[in-house]
Amino acid sequence: MIKTFVDLTRFVAKATHTELEARLRQLEDLGVTGISIWDHLFVAATSQTDDWRDGEVYIHPAEPLTGLALVAGINPRLEVHTAVVNSEWIHPALVLRQFAQIGATIGGSRVTAGLGMGWNNEEFDALGLTKPKFADRSLRLRDAMRVARQLYDTGCADFEGDYFSVRRLPLIPTPDASPRLLIAGASEVVCETAGKYADVLNLYGHPKYGLQHGKTSAQLHSVDTYRRINMKVEDAVERMQLAESYAQEVGRGGHLTASVHVMYSLYGRSSETDELERRICRDYAHVDHQDLADNPYILKGEPRQIADALQERQERFQLSELIFRPDDSLDVPGAESDPIRFCEEVLPLL
Repeated sequence: MIKTFVDLTRFVAKATHTELEARLRQLEDLGVTGISIWDHLFVAATSQTDDWRDGEVYIHPAEPLTGLALVAGINPRLEVHTAVVNSEWIHPALVLRQFAQIGATIGGSRVTAGLGMGWNNEEFDALGLTKPKFADRSLRLRDAMRVARQLYDTGCADFEGDYFSVRRLPLIPTPDASPRLLIAGASEVVCETAGKYADVLNLYGHPKYGLQHGKTSAQLHSVDTYRRINMKVEDAVERMQLAESYAQEVGRGGHLTASVHVMYSLYGRSSETDELERRICRDYAHVDHQDLADNPYILKGEPRQIADALQERQERFQLSELIFRPDDSLDVPGAESDPIRFCEEVLPLL
């Protein structure tokens, strides 16, 4: 079974209790597995600026752990999930405790602690911080995941790392089951960390299509867009095989699964989806037209074709969950990341 998560980062940020309760009830009735929230202080919505300036328009995100606690308090049947929360700004043990508290309330098996390293220069600047280099952030995240694995597996962590330490730290509160651990990315270090410590690898591009660089969020987003539009299922297979090889090294083989964000949904026959596909390549990714049926971030075809493709991906690279982001417009009307249509037309076929 492939789990279906719906990202409500922007919705939760502004919804009233009544609005949130109604949305959660709707999604639960559709068969959605859970709710996901990502972590940013702000995101500049303008795309062509060279640096951050006062007066820009922002995408307004929710505070992730507070948002998930609200979701859990209103609807304890849905799972809750971050993809991902930034563990760079504070000691990760403090973040892990928050996930444990939610797990103690609704059951740890319903909680996924997705940890990330942060990438937005503008946010670091706004906090008066210098963003470390990618290698340092990757290794610090590896230390964080080692602590998370200890805490959630044994209830106590004792660790001296290169970036932080914990000394005989107990996990309090203690949920009835360990939250799952998720990490996002596809670099060598991320794949190693996922294999050795995580339960889920959120596949986010492939380094062979470009490395992370740029001064602004818009420039970094452009690199991510190029990497994701060129991604193929065989690339996901190769990255998961790499992560699994590290899992085998430490005796954790067979435990790791994959998740992906759904960028676009193209429903219908080729004659109905070709123009949408051209617009995605031209307007979103600024690349020449290419067939996107083999792109793991895109659902394309009739519902039966989409279901068959997902089952194949489950077999080939252990795809375990889809994350839909209906609140994030990618400016191709008719190809939205639509969890409602997916749940109504595709989910019954899986």
